[in-house]
Amino acid sequence: MIETITDIEEVVRVVMFRNKELSNQVFELAAENTNLVAENVKLTAEVKKLSERLLQYDKPLKDSHNSSTPPSKENIKSQVVRRTRSLRPPGVRHTGGQPGHAGATLLMRDRPDIIETHTPDYCSRCGLFSASE
Repeated sequence: MIETITDIEEVVRVVMFRNKELSNQVFELAAENTNLVAENVKLTAEVKKLSERLLQYDKPLKDSHNSSTPPSKENIKSQVVRRTRSLRPPGVRHTGGQPGHAGATLLMRDRPDIIETHTPDYCSRCGLFSASE
């Protein structure tokens, strides 16, 4: 087959046109690949963070509060976390009755209404029960 010069020019034009289309597709795919790699890195970091968070609930640390381990056998981290004092802030007032408060104490009477004698039902020396009933 004998090709003329005009046919070769046409073939070159077609090849160049297709080459431009392929170059554009390559650039588009490269940009999309870059975006996907960045998204993959972000999602991988998020999965790692969530997996570590989930491990807290799957296998919680054992200490003297949630197992039979005595406090002396706990690891240092658990001992630091354990509260030994109240988290409540100290109050301004002193303990007991406050100044100005009228007390309500039961006082002994000179003449009581009823006098009851309470005696034990057993002997304090030998421990035998008495038949006083």
